[in-house]
Amino acid sequence: MAADGSARPGDGVLGTAVSDTGPMPPVELLVAEVAVATSGRVIRGRLRDWLERWGWRDDDLDDIVLAVDEAVANVVDHAYRGQPEVGKVHVFAWVLVGAQDRRVTVSVTDQGRWRPVPADPGFRGRGLLMMSTCMASLHIEHSAGGTAVTMTSNALPFALSDSA
Repeated sequence: MAADGSARPGDGVLGTAVSDTGPMPPVELLVAEVAVATSGRVIRGRLRDWLERWGWRDDDLDDIVLAVDEAVANVVDHAYRGQPEVGKVHVFAWVLVGAQDRRVTVSVTDQGRWRPVPADPGFRGRGLLMMSTCMASLHIEHSAGGTAVTMTSNALPFALSDSA
């Protein structure tokens, strides 16, 4: 656990989960899928279920799922274009638990090629703007080994019932 009380990847610390029914949710989520059109649905479902177990609801939940889905769609549409085989998309998410709130950080990675943003995207090309609007932070790293899109959600305060 970090000095500020938050959970970090690999800590094995669950922090404060909000579900009082069933086992506490894991602090981390890892989903790896072949980067095809149907992988978005699988990833959205797994991410949504996991976030709900951590207490995300309504617009806060939808913003995270929408931003991650857009990053996954970018991998499907662009990362492996022109390559002989379709690669994978990896989604790694972890919860950061503070004293008063929690956030989720999600990293969407591939081993494909970066497609530069065109000067005139036409009717498309709004995905990065949408992701940055839905999340508190957005960071993109690309190299010869692939691309990593890392996003952190806005803080979600604990409700009074969360600590019970």
